[in-house]
Amino acid sequence: MRKKIEIGLVVVILCFIVALAGCTSNNDSNPTSSDTNTSTSNASDTSTNNPNDVILEVDYPGNWGGSASGTFGYRGISGQGKQTVNLGSLSGILSVSTWKNDASSGTMSLTIKRDGKILGSQSNSYGSASITVNL
Repeated sequence: MRKKIEIGLVVVILCFIVALAGCTSNNDSNPTSSDTNTSTSNASDTSTNNPNDVILEVDYPGNWGGSASGTFGYRGISGQGKQTVNLGSLSGILSVSTWKNDASSGTMSLTIKRDGKILGSQSNSYGSASITVNL
């Protein structure tokens, strides 16, 4: 019986910690530009890119979502089909993950480039892709 009480107390404490962590999250109604950077740009629209900009190319036949994170913070991304996302001039570690948001089948391809050079790429039929590169 004592063991059940101890387990119950641990569960209650963990629930309290999770609830407390949720209370401290930032739900700012005026997010910064890095919080709202979601791209739906056309893959061929690269005319405004600086050579130092990091370019993310995602190709999946359906709807997809993803995230990019690194020393700059976090950026959510989403789109449909083949899309190009200009992440700007970045340095340090960059981690990008994408996943499918629908029941479409097909290959998910993810490529990170800078000045036309491929820094990392992944392509598979699982409907998700992840790359981490040091810029």
